[in-house]
Amino acid sequence: MRTSRVFVSHTSELASFPAGRSFVQAVLDAVARAGMSPVDMRYFVAREGQPAAYCRQQVRSCDVYVAVVGWRYGSLVPEEGISYTELEFREATNAGLPRLVFLLDRTARIPPSLVDAEMRRLTHIQLLIIDDFCLQPLDATETADFYGLIVERHRKAATVLTSNREPNEWLAMMADPLLAQSAVDRLVSTSHELIVEGDSYRRRQRPTHGQATT
Repeated sequence: MRTSRVFVSHTSELASFPAGRSFVQAVLDAVARAGMSPVDMRYFVAREGQPAAYCRQQVRSCDVYVAVVGWRYGSLVPEEGISYTELEFREATNAGLPRLVFLLDRTARIPPSLVDAEMRRLTHIQLLIIDDFCLQPLDATETADFYGLIVERHRKAATVLTSNREPNEWLAMMADPLLAQSAVDRLVSTSHELIVEGDSYRRRQRPTHGQATT
């Protein structure tokens, strides 16, 4: 009888977080205890040749897809514009596999080593898009991180923010008024504001009667 295979997809930082026994290791152990064979994606991108094609092949060879997602989007697939993590999720969806996705709680504190590395990465991205900005309040740490990011990118790289709130409403959503004001001033003074009015585009994309939904 063939042993069921479980494809375990994850962002890289969760392979070592938390210290001692990572979330990824916990998933791998649980799969093994269930009598199934785990397929860990972390080794694929290091392969020579076409790692993206190999990832797709391995996903389709499995019976179940499990994702463990933390703070990062993941390494980008060359010439495809998406991360390996998203590529694997899409392939599992297209293959019709059962999908289990575990998301790290948004209130979880990022280890300092990961914060520094991620901030450096975001600082040097040529075009940074922050979607749905300030829909929820930012705590003191989040406000400080946002301020630091904007200061480092000011007049050096392009930043796009989308929000359902006007810039003057952002100030009340951040924990530190001084840092908030300084960051927003930098953004507003060098930005072009595009106001989109009318019905939500999501309503225009609503499927018509008889059309399949996902």
